[in-house]
Amino acid sequence: DTSLSPDGSRYCFARPGQQLSCVDLERAQEDRITTDKVDRWYSFDAASKRLFFATEAGKEKLLFVADFAARSVRFIARVSYLTDRWYALAPDRLLVEGHDGAVLFDLAQGFSQQIMPRGTEVEGFAVIPGSTRFIIGKAGGPRSYVDVAP
Repeated sequence: DTSLSPDGSRYCFARPGQQLSCVDLERAQEDRITTDKVDRWYSFDAASKRLFFATEAGKEKLLFVADFAARSVRFIARVSYLTDRWYALAPDRLLVEGHDGAVLFDLAQGFSQQIMPRGTEVEGFAVIPGSTRFIIGKAGGPRSYVDVAP
């Protein structure tokens, strides 16, 4: 799996052992982000300054953020192994969702909030352009609308 940053400056990919690497296309330099096996889904923030990814840890996944400016990787949280997608909503806000509900993480404030209950399979997701609002849903129509603006 591969991902190009929104500004086109970085190209990230999983190596044959599932280790995550990124290439800074302006400097033509490769950075190894982790030597642990990564999940297939990784997501950049809108400014292309951070990359969110998860490693596998048995019945859990460990969620991390790589900060390219600080040249650091920070642990965020343990999430269910049923979690399969994460989206940066704002510089410090991250939505994690999948077959086990949805959780919003505020990295600056250091808290998380369950948006959809555990055991609820998220079947649809959309970010409202130009805002920090999003819609998550389940078959049969929107399950909830959440305003996560500061």
